Amino acid sequence: MIEDKLLTISYKFRQSKLWEYWQPGQVFVLDLPGGDSAVVRLDVLMSDDYRVLIFKDMEAYQAYLLGEVADDEAKSFQYLEVALANDYVVLTFQNKSELMAEEVSRVQEYKREHELVLGGAHSFPRWRHYAPYREPWSLDETVDQAWLVAVLEALLKVSALLQDAASLDWTERPARSDRLEFKAMTRSLENTEPALHDILVGGVLADDEAAQGLRSRMAVRAEWQSCDGDYDISVMLLEEAAEIEESGLADFGGGEVPEMEVDHERLRALRECQTTVRLECDLIALPLLVKTAENAPGYYPWMVVAADQRSGNTFATSLVDSMESALAAFIDKCQEEDLRPLNLVVRNRRAQYVLQPLADELNISNKIKATPLLDTFEQSLYEEMVLNK
Repeated sequence: MIEDKLLTISYKFRQSKLWEYWQPGQVFVLDLPGGDSAVVRLDVLMSDDYRVLIFKDMEAYQAYLLGEVADDEAKSFQYLEVALANDYVVLTFQNKSELMAEEVSRVQEYKREHELVLGGAHSFPRWRHYAPYREPWSLDETVDQAWLVAVLEALLKVSALLQDAASLDWTERPARSDRLEFKAMTRSLENTEPALHDILVGGVLADDEAAQGLRSRMAVRAEWQSCDGDYDISVMLLEEAAEIEESGLADFGGGEVPEMEVDHERLRALRECQTTVRLECDLIALPLLVKTAENAPGYYPWMVVAADQRSGNTFATSLVDSMESALAAFIDKCQEEDLRPLNLVVRNRRAQYVLQPLADELNISNKIKATPLLDTFEQSLYEEMVLNK
């Protein structure tokens, strides 16, 4: 049976409207009190129809991703075993007809006890546990409901931060010569969370060394604590970015392409593969909320998913900490199986400029395709801080 605390925090989450400030499909990694952690993903289907997927760790989330690959590739059963072994919890809000009778009874009892009036469509919280080799079912004793409460409490903190940040005035723009120092724009942030202000003028982004060569990952990071001092959560709002030159990529053309260290001999060997297997490679960038190590801006997992269009077989590299590592793993895999890629599809517009030299080395004739991964708020942050449009 669902406990009162979990129902209470479920309704608080619904009222927070977090999904209005969170990019659909975006992933957060949260450090929780007591040393626990969680990986959370939000999928928005429609404005009032969304689901929260909660995983115990990154391994469980990676298994889910591989399961998605199997689902997307109808002809492929390579990851079927992984998909059947998924273990995660999903929260949705549904109409009464979508819940089991005992769930409806429990929610209605809770509403009466707390004098709640919550009607309309999608007003009943529905929790489902996707256990290994089992049909999804309601929560039972195998699920730690206190852990789920802690996860949603952390997400409420995220919601509050994003709502505050979204209300900031971003009209004051720094001069182009100051774009790497980010100091002019921070005057707009003085009334927001101190840690968010500090990180913009602090060592990660603003010191001379970082400003000279922004090859490290960039992040807007904020930490706050609840009144009980339980939470210490870092927020990452920007994806990994390559060095931005003054002539830059603001207009996405004409600027120098950032250098990328690659093994040219290995690339030439891959280019010389004589097979005719057609591959379409999809490089996926996953923006995360992560609890970072001290004095480190965090990391972003990357993976390469490739699909053989003839057989329908797919493979994916492991989640790694950089785009370069993901590409290196992909190249190794292609050499190992004597495959030759024909296309690179990139879900990160800025990564296109780093990947083009790689495409040239591989003799990939088709242009690299790219689609923005940022939501409106994150895009405005990126434009103000980096592109300075």
